[in-house]
Amino acid sequence: MKGVVYLYVSEALYEFLIAEYNSPDGIIEINRQDKFFEDIKFILQVNPRKTPTVDKQKYPRRLTLLIPAFQLDKSIRLNVLYRNYLPPNMQRLIRNHFNRLFKLRAHTFILGCCHRGSRQSDAIRDFFRLFNIPENSINYEMIKKSWDRSNEKFILYKNFQKSA
Repeated sequence: MKGVVYLYVSEALYEFLIAEYNSPDGIIEINRQDKFFEDIKFILQVNPRKTPTVDKQKYPRRLTLLIPAFQLDKSIRLNVLYRNYLPPNMQRLIRNHFNRLFKLRAHTFILGCCHRGSRQSDAIRDFFRLFNIPENSINYEMIKKSWDRSNEKFILYKNFQKSA
C-alpha cells in the first residue's frame, strides 16, 4: 500500500526529478531502501499545525511522491493514505533534500565533463540538456557559482596538478 504526498517545487527541480527518477508523469515512487524514505518517515510523524499555503510563483510545479506504509513503533502504524499533508516547513525540508541531490548530480556531471576536457560552460549546458531543464527556469550563473564553490572543482584541479 502506498500513500500520496504532494510536493511543490520549482520548474528546474521538477524537470530534474522527473528525469532522475524516470517519471514523465511527475509521480515519484519512494522505496524503503531509499535514504530519503527515512527522512520522509520523520517528516510524516510530525503533526501539522496549519493549512499549507504554497507560493505558486516560486514553486509552480507539483510532484506526487508515493510513500510506502510504515510503522512508527510496535504499537502505532501510520496510515499514509490519510497523511498526505505537508506543512510549509516540511515541504522545505524535502525540497532541500532534492536540491542537494540536484547539486550533487550537477557537480559530478560537470566534474566528469571537465576531466574529459570540456569547458565548464559547455558542461553546464550539457547538464541542462541531459535533464531537459529549460535554461530560462534556472539561472546559468547560479549553477556556475555553485560549481565554482564546490569541493569537486578543487578535486579536479588537484588531479590536474598531480598529473602535470
